Amino acid sequence: MTVKLRIDGGTLVTPRGRMRAGVAIGDGEIVAVGKESDLPKADRVIDAYGKHVLPGLVDPHVHFRYMDTSLDESFGLMTRSAAAGGVTTVIPFIASLESISTSLDVFRQIYEMAAHVDCSFHAVIFKAEQISEIKTLIREGITSFKFLLPYKGTEALPGVGDIDEGLIYMGMREIAPTGALAMVHCESYDIFSQLRRQIISKGSPDAHWHDARPNECEAHAIATVSHLAKLTRCPLYVVHISIKEGGDIVRRARAEGVRVWAETCPQYLTLTRFDTDKVWGKVNPPLRGKEDNEALWRELGAGTFDCVGSDHCPLAAHEKTDLWNAKPGMPGVETMLPLMLSKGVNPGHITLERVVEVCSENPARIFGLYPRKGTLQAGSDADIVIVDMEREEKLDVKRMHDVYSYCAYDGMKVKGWPVMTLVRGEIVMEEGKIIGQSGYGKFVAATL
Repeated sequence: MTVKLRIDGGTLVTPRGRMRAGVAIGDGEIVAVGKESDLPKADRVIDAYGKHVLPGLVDPHVHFRYMDTSLDESFGLMTRSAAAGGVTTVIPFIASLESISTSLDVFRQIYEMAAHVDCSFHAVIFKAEQISEIKTLIREGITSFKFLLPYKGTEALPGVGDIDEGLIYMGMREIAPTGALAMVHCESYDIFSQLRRQIISKGSPDAHWHDARPNECEAHAIATVSHLAKLTRCPLYVVHISIKEGGDIVRRARAEGVRVWAETCPQYLTLTRFDTDKVWGKVNPPLRGKEDNEALWRELGAGTFDCVGSDHCPLAAHEKTDLWNAKPGMPGVETMLPLMLSKGVNPGHITLERVVEVCSENPARIFGLYPRKGTLQAGSDADIVIVDMEREEKLDVKRMHDVYSYCAYDGMKVKGWPVMTLVRGEIVMEEGKIIGQSGYGKFVAATL
């Protein structure tokens, strides 16, 4: 027996440990893992000596570009960035004011014409009529449904009414008996709308976005939706926790019987509001302080948080004008793994095994893609990233693979770098060059 490809000499990393072993790949799947002498011969052998071999990252939180590109170009650019960063599966959000099921068909078709890596999808629930689609969407492979708690009043999206606790409660009631998952963006509109009005009326030129949306704005919302999840017995996934208080709130909810999973993001682990331009660094929830960074690393290392997602949201220069009118968001899918290696593993905040757990295996498990995705085992898709833990690079927005006007990490030195990415056994990135073809990425249906 001869397989298409074999990776020899590397150190394989799983959440349970490391081992020197090879990986044999054929027909898009991992055929065997073990000693090279026990593996079948291969048409091509990749020498990974001195490097670490990880399951490809599953980024559970990405947004494609909405305003300044077509959908196919957006998917193409986003997934080039993903491949460059060792992310082999992305889970973007289907956001539609009409039928989500109809939009799924369109998104899936366009994605598979343009993408370089695989994907699943979340659905955003904007209005009560869409709640009735949840069971149909589950049958079509969508098992996670996002609610944007702060998007109402002056923050409401164009053409969308207020998203409030009542909509979330009704959605959770529908989701709970299915075994699917409610995802919630947790910030209190009632708190930050008052603070924003006060800051603007005072004309505070030194104000940061955090001043209008402080820690208590997020803490109150996490506690509120956790209580709604308790009342409805609905599984809950809290996205992009940015505050030092987040771990305590999650633990209390779990102690009360709530099935809650928690996510944080590289920007909240590595940046403060003082580290970057406050307009370009405007994100929801905001960048916080050093104490928050340190607490989030502790919670991630201790197991309180389950996933790291990039919250990739690239924007054009004309969308980032002044603090109060700029759109929130920044790119992140390409820089997530280098940041986790350089700022997490190398300083000792977390282990490399934990990176695999929170960036590959846990997201695949939580969002119904495991064991096809997120693991290095026979029968799984051959989604792999090879990393050089000694490689030193400087993050440079001009070298990145999307068309960014700005990156909050531009100029940052990192140690630990992805050197090769494989999706279903095909090399899509090698030494920073995208060699995979657009249209290779496929939609993967989530299962309960």
